[in-house]
Amino acid sequence: MPPTTAPRDHPVPALAFLPWATITETLRLGAFHVAPYRDALAAGARVGAGAAGPSSGITPGDREATDAVLAMYRHRRPVDRAAVPVVRRDGRGLLDEPSQADTVALFDLRTRLAFASLAARDLRGDDWRYWNSDALRLVVQAFTHERAGATLISSRTLFGARGTFYTKGTFDRGRPDHVGGCEIPRDLDVPLLDALEAAAAHGGERWARVSDALQLFVRASTDSPDVSPQSELVDLVGVFSRFARDYKAESAVHALRAALPSPAPVDPGRAGPKLARLVGRRAVTDQNTVRLRWLEDAFELRHELAHGKVDAPRRTVWDLREHLLLGAWLAPLLVKAALREAGLYAFTDEDQFRNAAFDRLATLAPFAPASAEPAAAAGQGGLESAAERRGEDPPDDAPDEPDDPTSRGPWAGTLGELRMQFAGEQIQRLWEAQERRSRAQPGWGGWGGVLDDPLPDSRDEPGADDRSAAAPST
Repeated sequence: MPPTTAPRDHPVPALAFLPWATITETLRLGAFHVAPYRDALAAGARVGAGAAGPSSGITPGDREATDAVLAMYRHRRPVDRAAVPVVRRDGRGLLDEPSQADTVALFDLRTRLAFASLAARDLRGDDWRYWNSDALRLVVQAFTHERAGATLISSRTLFGARGTFYTKGTFDRGRPDHVGGCEIPRDLDVPLLDALEAAAAHGGERWARVSDALQLFVRASTDSPDVSPQSELVDLVGVFSRFARDYKAESAVHALRAALPSPAPVDPGRAGPKLARLVGRRAVTDQNTVRLRWLEDAFELRHELAHGKVDAPRRTVWDLREHLLLGAWLAPLLVKAALREAGLYAFTDEDQFRNAAFDRLATLAPFAPASAEPAAAAGQGGLESAAERRGEDPPDDAPDEPDDPTSRGPWAGTLGELRMQFAGEQIQRLWEAQERRSRAQPGWGGWGGVLDDPLPDSRDEPGADDRSAAAPST
């Protein structure tokens, strides 16, 4: 939640920045500009020559103060500060004190930016291209030139707020241990961010649902030791609730089926051990069964946790960690589906792959030791008990499955296999498209030029290749 801005007798400078992220180029995001700190310094240095207005940069007279602000977050050397993202709104100077409305808009932008970054994570099972929402933390720091480097931190209390003042040089806030690196725009889903900026500009009831879903997902993706996984699951399930007509599990399941159906059923011979438990509970009726049962299961666990059974909830098919992983995979796709329905987004090849891969990934025991991967991947039960392989629920007092947080387990191997399979299907579609062209146009034959043509899928939809981050005029 953005902090409130107390009224002042006169405005003071303020700098909006993302202390834990880096940026390599200036981006225009709707009504905002996000730029590297070095570019803001360069723009300010050109003011005297008339090459840039003061609103777009940091003048030499302001630099000492802004350097001191960034030094509070351990960006003490010029090389450390150079790539820190700084944010400016249209019609405002970079160092203009924001109004309360400006501050709210800045934090709303941060939510959209964080969501688009979370949606771009690889999630292949290790630290490769992995970060959390805290990597996109936003700070709006007011300062004076005389006391730059001193700060007042406001903390929420039941009675309002409590302020803690740090004198110059005493506030020292390094990047938290749980926060990894995030580079803009490399680590952004740019088409998604374009669509979010356009949707925010349009507004309306549909955007209100999407906006709520973004806030819930970002809040559920901190990895912070100060936020319990149980609380993150409650927020994560809330993402799916926002696209339903009410807050019941049945409505959310119906909304998921309508917005994001599975493109193909799961092959039982290649599924993981979770499929046996689903078959044992109820028959697998169609290709959507796995994802719909997963969402039902997530609601069931959320219900247990939200109503006080935090330490010993009833055993579900998927445990807490598995639900958080699968939700992180599927929730961005649901938001994209809502944007697609509004005509603001077209599914990319990566989106199609992730949607197709979800159901098989959901049948795995992703945190099983790597030694269990062959059995699990072959659908032989892996580490599941004999009762679970028969489709029965294990007793509540059954020991937990072995859990090694450092093990990649079956998830990474299956994900790589699915990517190879999806790539092969793309090549097959290219070949079939070429064959149809050859039959329709005698003499067309051969592969020359075919790879330059779009695939016969959603990339042919209007706007699929539009990469402009500016929101359209309304």
